[in-house]
Amino acid sequence: IKKGAKLDLRNTNGFTALDIAVKNNRFTVADMIRSASSEIQTPSWTKPILPSPSSASILLSTGTGWVTEGGYIVTNQHVIEGHTWISVRFNNSSAREYAAQVVIADENNDLAVLKLNDENENRPRGLPIAAKLPKIGAEVFTIGYPKSDVMGMNPKVTNGIVSALSGIKDDPRVIQTTVAIQSGNSGGPLLNMKGEVVGITTASLRTRVTKKGIDVPQGVNYAIKSGYAAALLTSVPERPYPMEQSANAILEELIPKVQDSIVQVTVTSTGRLD
Repeated sequence: IKKGAKLDLRNTNGFTALDIAVKNNRFTVADMIRSASSEIQTPSWTKPILPSPSSASILLSTGTGWVTEGGYIVTNQHVIEGHTWISVRFNNSSAREYAAQVVIADENNDLAVLKLNDENENRPRGLPIAAKLPKIGAEVFTIGYPKSDVMGMNPKVTNGIVSALSGIKDDPRVIQTTVAIQSGNSGGPLLNMKGEVVGITTASLRTRVTKKGIDVPQGVNYAIKSGYAAALLTSVPERPYPMEQSANAILEELIPKVQDSIVQVTVTSTGRLD
């Protein structure tokens, strides 16, 4: 590619690969978090577990991920940043863990694509990525593994609405939602009522009182628009399968259809925990 050449890599979601590559075009999601560090909480890291004499490995962080239609797993980049030992646990009867590796990561938009080291013949179907953005006021939900050291290993569901189609300082890459997310939810899918991924949960606005006595709004959470994940997935060797169209359903009907496709991502210091 010649220097200065322009590429048109726009996909059907309206996002280009350049949108996720140009770091200085706009502040990154990481910059967004740092610029408001007193107010933003990224719900990815669990409190590190101190090693005991018999421990072979230390739990560094946990997050959530979801299986794509191409068989990859999408999560937040900050969940796995700087770490080597990554495992993925499926929500099925075996609850087996699989070692995973990073295929591609996008620090600017806080996204990472993982691939299992071993093929899982019983891998659940992938979640489709929505072709359109949700409307403001649309009902959405997420399934994830928040605070699993306290709340347990089973997935948890929270729901709410889309509050805005932009984030802090009108960041156009982010959806604001009332869907509650906690530590361990990072990287999970924000789903519409068709079971399609419209966003990837990434950060929460922490409630606090400023010196001037002004309350920070409550119920403010953020998800990266799923179009950026779709653009990133075009860079991996095997592209996602075509999306299946589905009709709207009620939440209790959707949960059993999608929850097996949502995984827990665990990062340890030297390998699998005993």
